[in-house]
Amino acid sequence: MTTTTAPRTNAAGLYIVDLLVGNAGTPGAPTLDLGLAVNASTGAVTGQGKIKQAVQSPGNEITVQHLTGQVHFTGLGKATKIVALHGEAIITPAPPLVMPYVLQISISLAVDNDWNGTGGWVLGGDQVSDLPVKNTSPSVD
Repeated sequence: MTTTTAPRTNAAGLYIVDLLVGNAGTPGAPTLDLGLAVNASTGAVTGQGKIKQAVQSPGNEITVQHLTGQVHFTGLGKATKIVALHGEAIITPAPPLVMPYVLQISISLAVDNDWNGTGGWVLGGDQVSDLPVKNTSPSVD
């Protein structure tokens, strides 16, 4: 019996894909965990995520919410899908500041049919790019 990592699809054509964007295990490097729902017929995407970084808190984990976007099918080479997402990131500042604030985030991914590839994001004025994207969806038998 072989086990593959694949999106879970329901009868309506909606499927869930979990992704890790970044170099997990690299000291100090940020990673972005994404949980996305994809409408297979329209290409619409919604979801949420967390940016994690091995630094002292606050700032070691940023909640990413209200993600919306679109999957565009390229039909070109290895990157068969281009995904563009926009949403909000909740930033918790270091003391003496006490109020969390919201920044806009844009996420871009170039992935293959298995949702593996490269990507990055822009948060506020900071850009993180050319990171590996790995499908971390649960295995399906």
